[in-house]
Amino acid sequence: GLILPLLRRQPTPTEAPAPKEAIPEIKERGPKRRAVRSAEKKRTSSCRFADVVARVSIQEFEARCGDAYARAQTVLACFVVREERDGADPECFAIAFGVGTKFMSTAAIANDAEGATVRDSHAEVLACRSLRKRLYQEIQLLSAQGGDDASRCILEGAGDGRFKLRDGVTLHLYSSSQPCGNATIKRWAKCIPTKQYPELAEFEWP
Repeated sequence: GLILPLLRRQPTPTEAPAPKEAIPEIKERGPKRRAVRSAEKKRTSSCRFADVVARVSIQEFEARCGDAYARAQTVLACFVVREERDGADPECFAIAFGVGTKFMSTAAIANDAEGATVRDSHAEVLACRSLRKRLYQEIQLLSAQGGDDASRCILEGAGDGRFKLRDGVTLHLYSSSQPCGNATIKRWAKCIPTKQYPELAEFEWP
């Protein structure tokens, strides 16, 4: 799994290419194909904004760790911020995400008495941990009166030492798969057609 707090509008770093002699010969295998669970091959979004959230999340994932998962099946969870802008369409950007599907074994947990290892590496859990870290960083910055850097925060002071999302900012969660549990087991899951909202604009949701 991957836990990665993201800095707003920070360009994705690029690595210098390896020397030519260090690059191993790779046989051509055709275009990369990302694994998709059979139960999720046919999905229809509820509105156009859902497509925007999914697109922003997947683009961030592919930019940062797409090569590592090019031929692997995994789950992505991502928090996306929608921010109103004067005289323009709202801006949507990823702020935190997690990738993974694993949980520590009972034996490994027993050997980790101090709790130094992240035990739950499911994507949703990692994304939540990443988001909390980002929010704590913002609270520290705002509490220290961070000046210009405070303009990059999605939080603002609400008085009495409290904080809230800035006006015009909303937070949305994308998950590429259903969370583990009874909802993913065919025996108990009930498939209900997704309600469609075609009348909504690109940045509106039900």
